[in-house]
Amino acid sequence: MRPGETLRKIFVPAIDRTAPLSGPIAAAGGVLRLAPLPPQRLRYYQSKLGARQRYRMSRAEIKQLLDDLAAQNIGVLLKEYLGRYWSADYGLIWRAPPQSSSGEWHHDNVGHRLKIFIVLENESEQNGTEFIPFTHRTRWTTFSGRMDAPSQRPCFEVQRPGDVLLFDTNALHRGVYSPKGRTILQVEFTHILKSFLVPGQCGRYFRDRLARSADP
Repeated sequence: MRPGETLRKIFVPAIDRTAPLSGPIAAAGGVLRLAPLPPQRLRYYQSKLGARQRYRMSRAEIKQLLDDLAAQNIGVLLKEYLGRYWSADYGLIWRAPPQSSSGEWHHDNVGHRLKIFIVLENESEQNGTEFIPFTHRTRWTTFSGRMDAPSQRPCFEVQRPGDVLLFDTNALHRGVYSPKGRTILQVEFTHILKSFLVPGQCGRYFRDRLARSADP
């Protein structure tokens, strides 16, 4: 077992026990569809990416996005679900490839973490995400690798430009791809303790900040 998985097995269950897991996200089975982002804001975030494949958002840009979504009470939703000590962990604008390992069934190996997933462009309605509703409460015993195909019937979330999903990456899910591309904006939120205690996908902003402060 790798050291990262050992630490996740120790700390993730303990931290996740503090999460209320309440409110509209929980009632919707761990996947909540919000009101679409207006076209002018889509163009604004697309301009950030430009001709690049990936653009990492700053914390200031994440705050700006939360301001854009303020009418949807994002802060309240995050607190009701994760608790009062949630933190923005990572933000990215990227062009999704035709295929990816995220096309396999998986949870994100970090316990409860919420992701804002905004579709900036989508060239095919075949592109989307499948979820197994209400698996967000599962206490997984492994924190690495992919999962076998589930026996439950998945729910396919169509992704049109402007669509906004807010979901728990602890739920069983997979990306659905076509030969045509899509451009995604995603921001992840987790309990702030995971930023320090759970290696890997959590705490990237904090680790970068510590690395910069350690530079001579």
